[in-house]
Amino acid sequence: MRLHALHLVLAASVALATATRAHADPEVALDRFEPVPAGDALLSTPDVDARGARRLSLAAVLSYAHQPLVLAMDSQRTVLVDHQLVGHLQASLALSHAFVIDAALPSVLSQGGDTGRAGSFELGGPSGSDVGDLRLSSRLALLAPRDHIPGAAFTTTVWFPTATGRYAGSPTTRAGAGVVFGSDYDRFFWRLHVGARHREADAVYAGVFGSEALGSFGLGYRLGRAQLGAELIGATGMDAGAGWFGRNTTHLEALASAKFALSPVSAFVGAGPGIGRGAGTPAFRVIVGLGASFELAHAERRGAARGSGAATGASTEPPAVSPAPESDRDRDGVSDARDQCPDRAGDPDAPRPGCPRDLDADGVADAADACPTLPGVASADPKLHGCPPDRDGDGISDATDACPDEKGEAKTQGCPVAVRVVGQQIVITDQVNFATGRDVLAPESSAVLEQVAAVLEQHPEIARVAVDGHTDNVGQEKANLALSRRRAIAVVRWLVARGVDERRLEARGFGPRRPIADTKTAEGRAKNRRVEFQILKKTELGPRGWKDGAVDE
Repeated sequence: MRLHALHLVLAASVALATATRAHADPEVALDRFEPVPAGDALLSTPDVDARGARRLSLAAVLSYAHQPLVLAMDSQRTVLVDHQLVGHLQASLALSHAFVIDAALPSVLSQGGDTGRAGSFELGGPSGSDVGDLRLSSRLALLAPRDHIPGAAFTTTVWFPTATGRYAGSPTTRAGAGVVFGSDYDRFFWRLHVGARHREADAVYAGVFGSEALGSFGLGYRLGRAQLGAELIGATGMDAGAGWFGRNTTHLEALASAKFALSPVSAFVGAGPGIGRGAGTPAFRVIVGLGASFELAHAERRGAARGSGAATGASTEPPAVSPAPESDRDRDGVSDARDQCPDRAGDPDAPRPGCPRDLDADGVADAADACPTLPGVASADPKLHGCPPDRDGDGISDATDACPDEKGEAKTQGCPVAVRVVGQQIVITDQVNFATGRDVLAPESSAVLEQVAAVLEQHPEIARVAVDGHTDNVGQEKANLALSRRRAIAVVRWLVARGVDERRLEARGFGPRRPIADTKTAEGRAKNRRVEFQILKKTELGPRGWKDGAVDE
């Protein structure tokens, strides 16, 4: 933000050698802030695409720069330009999804500062309010962003010498060109702009305000209708003798911004410091603005309205009224009524109009994603491709499945209703019932045993299971021990008949010796009459671990 005295002295010598005047009226475009075309997302880093076809966007922007030009010579410090308040009126028109034209007219609304001297050469101070240089620009999309592949666009800009005073604009036409890259990921997006600008420097500021290489990088994050942004904007001199990345020929600013959209109007603010000593770099900058975007009526719609009136000859009919602009909160060219993702900028031609082509950003395009709104993984099964992992195939993703290795139901958080594996036990919540005093299975026990057989099929690593029979303490212990063993054998036989390999099962009877409830109450004794399934051994070999007989060794 300082202009080194050496450059001024050299410039003054050139001017004195070529002219007789001892006073200079500087004609330079001092303000470094170039707002993006109206309707773009950030403040100074342009978008890649047009964000909608046949869309008109308007904006009014105020930029305040504090001390953008300071002369430091020996021990004397002169603030040549103490401040600049510049207003920008903008209009941009998206002719298609790939092409945008933009016009902007800046005006210096207020500026102040002092005159300065470089040796015997006097430098003029600012002259109040002035019109700036009219800017016309265009952007052509070269590559549309797809999934995680960035988009690219080519930009051209021309500044016409319409300025009327000091520090407001250049006396000659300027021209620039550049390339923009960028991507949008759900709520997050980024932009990168690199380019160059040619301009003939005023003799007073030769080597300081000449041709430049330009660049900016911006990040943004969308939160519904609000948006946060951060940008780094820079330039460096390209003229011979000026020196690339020189102290006074390099400009750098950081900007933080916030935007809120309430279709079709948006409001935004920004602020940030200047970095370094480049001429035109302010100590800090503050930006405020308002914008609005409108979808223009389709030509064919207007033509149809005119044609219908001519065909009927109904001259008394009132003229057709153009419909109100459709709301488009995320400005992706798809109206909210049709947009399946109205708060996320997307693709009009995506399988879900207005959504990103990979909505859940899981690397599986929506066209092939069986679960387009849930991040998932690739799968050979088209019905599971792009869906969250689900090892047991019960339709409940592993992330929320309390029993990811057993098929279950949503009401039990993915666990089986009656049977599940817990540690070294196959837990059943329903009892296996028998005829009173006998080893004959009750018909209602088939349901729970079917689930036990299913769990064993799902878990081939379970190599050996003990089927333990238990009774209450009513009657003789010896008789109860024998009954409990016969009941365990009956369960084993039932499971073997349903396809469970008999080498995985063994029957044990404990009678009343291992109660789990009060033996003095009817309720407690009913709980003690039970069948349990204890896992005795697991093997990493799966079925081979028990089919080859290794379990019995």
